[in-house]
Amino acid sequence: MKTFAIIIVNYNCSDDTIETIESLNQHNSKLFDIFVVDNNSKEDDLNHLSSNLDHNVKLIKSKVNLGFAGGNNLAIQEILPQHYQYIFLLNPDTIIDDLNFFSVILEQIKTHNPDILGPMIRYYPDTDKIYFAGGFVNKFTGLTLMKDKKNNFDKYNNTENFTCDFITGCAMIVKRDVFEKIGLLPEEYFLYFEETDFCMKARNFGLKILFTPKTYIYHKVSTSIQYMSNTYIYYMVRNFRLFSTKYVTIYYKPIFYLYYIFIWVGGYIYLSLVNKNFEGVKYVMKGLFNQKYE
Repeated sequence: MKTFAIIIVNYNCSDDTIETIESLNQHNSKLFDIFVVDNNSKEDDLNHLSSNLDHNVKLIKSKVNLGFAGGNNLAIQEILPQHYQYIFLLNPDTIIDDLNFFSVILEQIKTHNPDILGPMIRYYPDTDKIYFAGGFVNKFTGLTLMKDKKNNFDKYNNTENFTCDFITGCAMIVKRDVFEKIGLLPEEYFLYFEETDFCMKARNFGLKILFTPKTYIYHKVSTSIQYMSNTYIYYMVRNFRLFSTKYVTIYYKPIFYLYYIFIWVGGYIYLSLVNKNFEGVKYVMKGLFNQKYE
């Protein structure tokens, strides 16, 4: 049995998905199998994807859009009985350019035995900027931090691996028995914060979450969901509240609610108005009161 089962969820982004698979094909395929979940894409996108997949890539079709967690869970449930050692969640807008990627990951697994592992993630095509360098959650506000705004690569050249609160679902490598211990990804979020919730649950079980700066991937960022679109606004407002009310301790809840209303919600209203997206304010309110997204 191969070490890794790689899951890529496609939703109307077949060109990106195909490019991600092409980057994987540069590596030793004896280490992994690739599973692509199509989340009910448009017919043209699905046909383009199907006609460009290698015969050794397993395509799993969903009749509805299950979101990030649901799409991954569809594949995870099929994969778990096959006894891969690790399940690797990988975004369809990523490129694994480092040809030593899997050898480095295997070395980290052998040396540190993490339950959940993630590499450094760089923006693409701005590869001199860091997108992810270990995720942390503010215990007062629930705010998540995963960027190094200084883009100090020299710092990480001299830094060993370190434990953190979460690994982004953009590139998250999970030991298979983690799913057996704590369950699948939480599907109530649909988009954003589901992998953070999953990792925080794993931490509460005493599991080890490790970030390694010793290898990297590239991430195009938001090729499927545009920044500050109505979809983005709704799920960021809604899901930050769902996540934080679950993991901010009761003693800090007053601080969280002040931050949430005046900074988080207020900030998205302000950005919507500045961008002249007046409809965006409506989606802020939908997210605030957890109304159904339309």
